[in-house]
Amino acid sequence: MSAYADQRVLVVGGTSGVGLATAGEFDHVVVSAGETPMGRVDALPLADAYAAMDSKFWGAYRIPRSVRVRPPGR
Repeated sequence: MSAYADQRVLVVGGTSGVGLATAGEFDHVVVSAGETPMGRVDALPLADAYAAMDSKFWGAYRIPRSVRVRPPGR
């Protein structure tokens, strides 16, 4: 039996349109969205690095704060 049986998992960042449209309480939140520019760090414009941090870190930080996650969810 799966450790996630009978639990609700919100997946954000998929391409099928799921996410907050399935509102309610969740046991876990998975964030796979975010834009990360590719290339060498020494050639990456600082603005692109900031945009990647805004997208990956702050997106993953804000999404679980905006939904209800049941304890001891992750």
